[in-house]
Amino acid sequence: MLLSSRGLLIVFAACVHGALAGSVWPKPLNQTSSHKVLLLNPDTFYFEAREYDSSVLQDAFARYYTLIFSSPGYQPTGSQAGERLRSARHEIKRLDVYVHSNDQSLNLNTPESYELTVAAPHSTIEAATVGLLLDTSRHFLPVLIIKDTLDAMAWAKLNVFHWHIVDDQSFPFVSERLPLLSLFGAFSPEHVYTPDDVRDVVAFARARGIRVVPEFDTPGHTLAWGKGYPDLLVDCCDAQGQPTGAKGPMNPARNGTYTLLWSLLREVVERFPDAYLHLGGDEVPFDCWQSNPEVRDWMASAGVADMAALEQRFEERVLGLAAAAGRAYIVWQDVLDNGVQVRDDTVVHVWKWWWPVADGEGQPSTGEAAQCRNGVPAGACELSKGCCPASGMAANDVPGWTHEMARVTQQGYKTLLSSPWYLNLGEMASEDWATFYQVEPLGFEGTREQHSQVMGGEACVWGEYVDATNVISRTWPRAAAVAERLWSDASVRDLDQARARLSQHRCRMLARGLNAEPLGPGFCPGDDLLEV
Repeated sequence: MLLSSRGLLIVFAACVHGALAGSVWPKPLNQTSSHKVLLLNPDTFYFEAREYDSSVLQDAFARYYTLIFSSPGYQPTGSQAGERLRSARHEIKRLDVYVHSNDQSLNLNTPESYELTVAAPHSTIEAATVGLLLDTSRHFLPVLIIKDTLDAMAWAKLNVFHWHIVDDQSFPFVSERLPLLSLFGAFSPEHVYTPDDVRDVVAFARARGIRVVPEFDTPGHTLAWGKGYPDLLVDCCDAQGQPTGAKGPMNPARNGTYTLLWSLLREVVERFPDAYLHLGGDEVPFDCWQSNPEVRDWMASAGVADMAALEQRFEERVLGLAAAAGRAYIVWQDVLDNGVQVRDDTVVHVWKWWWPVADGEGQPSTGEAAQCRNGVPAGACELSKGCCPASGMAANDVPGWTHEMARVTQQGYKTLLSSPWYLNLGEMASEDWATFYQVEPLGFEGTREQHSQVMGGEACVWGEYVDATNVISRTWPRAAAVAERLWSDASVRDLDQARARLSQHRCRMLARGLNAEPLGPGFCPGDDLLEV
């Protein structure tokens, strides 16, 4: 696109600053281009709703009018630009938006296909699970940064904001029913999300067609919960059964655990209207449960044979609470890996990863302390090293997530994929976006029915090394590469074309005020005027 003093020129199939001008990201299923130049004049152009109208649609019209005409644009330069300006004899005065349903709810079945026809004097668009996880526990992210992220998501057609809102490090979610959770669990009284903050984020996301799915991880990753309610967590004990001073996961032997969770879940569903809750279930430290005499005594009295059976008891009760609160649920793959028999309607989120290696190199060693050559224990993961396959899982031919996707879908569960899209693990001085882009989420052995169980995927931005100073630049435009892979047809694979289009999309983000990082050497029109 080119911005002149008169208005916006829509230019197709023209090369501007090394990128395809006017190119779309993510790439639609079908696209036909021409060399015609059509003018958008801010004095005459307007949007108009057809069939159904709504406040959401009107807000979007106002937002995109501002993006088109008020944002810094691509300034035409040189003789070619002058020729394009002179050739723009045709003007688009109106964009008709046809919406075929007045249902404004957002859910898994909300259609997101569209058809856009560009022609003078009027153009039309017909509107008929692609997600991003953001971790606000390890570093607090202000609401304004979350809103910037949501804007960027909308520009890339990412439609699910997975809000990993609490974890071991902090509990910033303010609960009115359980106020001690944030009072003692947040980093400080200022580093919290109030009820008004949550409503603001949910409304902001909804206006952009984005669902907000909160995650309250249980029973592990809950140390911050225990700062306000210490009896919620298990005391880890030594060989003599005496507390070591360390806290473990939630105590599955106490009814008070489930009473507290029921109170919290009822409040969570009031704040977050989406049909799904993410309930975690990953990396539960069984050794702490096993060390605690109270837990062992309860297991004996209840006929619970081992740790897998104990986790199953816990998950059955927690998923039952979520269902009673009117929500469906998502859990991390660990729950299934540990042999827990979860409900048939559970969505399993696949996150563990390892990469193809030579025969035997990535296989765990045998014995009580089995581990891979990278030093990671069998079945475990470490942030910088990746994962070590659990016993019986191959690791010598394809990325490890493919085995997990096949196993989960074979058992009939719907699944989400995140394993190959951990943005926080990428190397800054590299084109890691290309690695994300080349993933095929259905690239695992399975039947057509198994592939139909894949609901989509999510890029993940974990918060160990990102905060408000760098989360936007580290996420964008790399997350947009994941968006196109999940949104566009599997045949869209050309890296050179993608690089050019993604570079332009990154320039578009800069023009709209987001400090998206570059893909490599080059420049964006107007970037000499940027204020950092």
